[in-house]
Amino acid sequence: MPLSFKVFTALCLSAVLAAPAGAELTSRNPYTRLVEVLRTGNWREAEQETRLLLLRSVGREEVGWLDVPAIQKLSCDDVRAVDRVWAAASAERLGFSAQKRLWQEISGEAGPPAAATFNANYDRFVERVGWRFGGEWVQDANLTFTTAAPAGHLSAIGRDGCFITFLTMLSRCGL
Repeated sequence: MPLSFKVFTALCLSAVLAAPAGAELTSRNPYTRLVEVLRTGNWREAEQETRLLLLRSVGREEVGWLDVPAIQKLSCDDVRAVDRVWAAASAERLGFSAQKRLWQEISGEAGPPAAATFNANYDRFVERVGWRFGGEWVQDANLTFTTAAPAGHLSAIGRDGCFITFLTMLSRCGL
């Protein structure tokens, strides 16, 4: 069920106001555009905006994807703010914290992922969130950009780099 504008704005206010000091990614708060597109239910554009925000935060706009060193440099303030906006817009079904909860449910791990069991758990995770279907990877353009998306499906920015590093970063950031 879509949130009313008033409820959504109240839920997202803390994320919009939580811009890290000195994080002038735009002439206004860097999260404003993300809040706007999520408020309108434009999940595809929200995915693009999320990617842009995080790439800008580590200076990789030109490259267009996150590698292991870039994931390790992501600001926890940025990651948590982006996650709060996604969670508020989706009744906590989407966003990084939703992915972390699903990972914990599948793996039974509360902290960073264990290397020894990562591959088996990862296979179950990507099938569950809908990033892979029937053994085939879903291309970015074919992700589900609607409220019918499986829990944890978006934001799919974690698919960019080494997912074990991404999960470790989520743990480091308290998600």
